[in-house]
Amino acid sequence: MKNRVISVDIFRGLTIVLMILVNTPGTWSGVYAPFLHAEWHGYTPTDLVFPFFLFIVGTSIAFAYQKKKASAATYKKITVRSLKLIGLGLFLGAFAISFPFIKDFADIRFPGVLQRIGVVFFFAAVLFINFNWKSLVGICAVFLIGYWLLMGYVPVEGMESTFDRAPNNLANYIDVKVLGSHNYKPDYDPEGLL
Repeated sequence: MKNRVISVDIFRGLTIVLMILVNTPGTWSGVYAPFLHAEWHGYTPTDLVFPFFLFIVGTSIAFAYQKKKASAATYKKITVRSLKLIGLGLFLGAFAISFPFIKDFADIRFPGVLQRIGVVFFFAAVLFINFNWKSLVGICAVFLIGYWLLMGYVPVEGMESTFDRAPNNLANYIDVKVLGSHNYKPDYDPEGLL
C-alpha cells in the first residue's frame, strides 16, 4: 500500500460520519437543527460536508500530484478518475430515483455531489500540475471575485440581481434554461452548472 497521509484519512472519515448523520437522521419529522441545511443565508454543520469533501480532494491532489509533470499519461489518469466520479454520480442518481430502471429520461438529475467533485477534481488537478503556487493563488482569486460579480451583479430576465434569494442569480438562470426538468427543484439546483 502506498504511503498515506493519516490526517487526511481521519478527516475524510469524520466527514463521512457527518454525512451519514445528515443523510440518515432516523426520522425526518424530528431532525436535530444542526443537521438541517440553512435555507439560504447562514450555515449549519451540515453545510460544511460538501466543502469538506472538496477540501479533501484538493489536499489529496497536492499530495498525489506534487511530483507529476504535465504529460499525456498524467492527463489520462486525471480524466479517467474524473469520468469515474461523474459516471458513479449519474448511476447512483438514476438508481436512487427509479429502481431498477429509469422510466423516463426527464427523471434523471444530471447535477449531483459526485459529479461536481469529479469536475472540480479535473480542473483542480490540471491547474495544479501546470501552475506554481503563486499563479494558483492568483487564479483562485480571479475565479472567486469573478464568480461573486457574476452571481451578485448580473441581472437575469427582469429579476433584480441579489444575494437575498437563491434563484435570483445567473447560476440558477442558466440551470433552469439548460437543465430544465433535471434540476433538484423547479427554480433551483444546489449542484447546478455554475
